[in-house]
Amino acid sequence: MQAVTADGMEDDQALAIAAALENPSEHPLAKAIVGAAKDDQLQLPRCKIFKRLLDGECKASLRVKPIM
Repeated sequence: MQAVTADGMEDDQALAIAAALENPSEHPLAKAIVGAAKDDQLQLPRCKIFKRLLDGECKASLRVKPIM
C-alpha cells in the first residue's frame, strides 16, 4: 500500500492526523487507523470536538501546525 498525502505533508503526519480524528470512533476501520499510528508510536494531535451525526458520519476538530 502507498500513502498519498498533500504536498509538504509526511506520511507519518497524515497518519497521526487521521488517527486523532478517528480515535473517538468505534468503527473497525477507525480502530485499525488508530492501531497503525500506535504501532508506529506516533504522537497524535488532540481532538477538541467530536460529534456523531445521525447518518453515521462524524465531525471533528483538531489543532495542527500549518503546512508550509
